[in-house]
Amino acid sequence: MTLIAEHIEGDTRDRILEVAAPPTSIASSNRRKAIHQAVAQGLMGEVELEAQRIVARPGPVRPRFRELLARSIA
Repeated sequence: MTLIAEHIEGDTRDRILEVAAPPTSIASSNRRKAIHQAVAQGLMGEVELEAQRIVARPGPVRPRFRELLARSIA
């Protein structure tokens, strides 16, 4: 799950930075990086909580694993 998220996250970041105006200073670049990291951490936190809920539910493992995968790539 992490590897897929890291790949998508990197692609998304690159596309955002291509569209955005180029940074005018190191401070501006650092602010963008901090914003990106904060957004990514928030989103991954939500994914982690949902994964924990799915794993903790009773029942057969196979359907829960499929649901986890489906939600990870959606």
